[in-house]
Amino acid sequence: MKALKAMTLASAIALLPGCATIFSGDTATINLIASNGQETVAQIDGQRVMVPGAAVVKKSKDPKVIVVDTETCKGEATLKPKVEPTMWIGGIFVVYGLFSTTTDYATGAMWDYSDTVVINCE
Repeated sequence: MKALKAMTLASAIALLPGCATIFSGDTATINLIASNGQETVAQIDGQRVMVPGAAVVKKSKDPKVIVVDTETCKGEATLKPKVEPTMWIGGIFVVYGLFSTTTDYATGAMWDYSDTVVINCE
């Protein structure tokens, strides 16, 4: 009976989404600031964002480029992804670890970016 309960619990855990997917989701909020302190407009992932301001971006393993080309600022910045620390929580559980990291990778939730990015204006 105990073995059946243990197998049922292990099966239920294996079907859950990854830890980074649960705790941080597949989007990130990035605060954008221009180096000259001026208000401007930036482009990231095809969306226009006011600077200073916040951009919500879909997480990805690929770097994201923020471009500003206005009268008050011309410049760009690159967001380099890093592994989300919450992804490793699922790795603590031997049975759950493989499923957790696979889900986090597939959804993009395993990646994160710096909280604040300064765009160097020319």
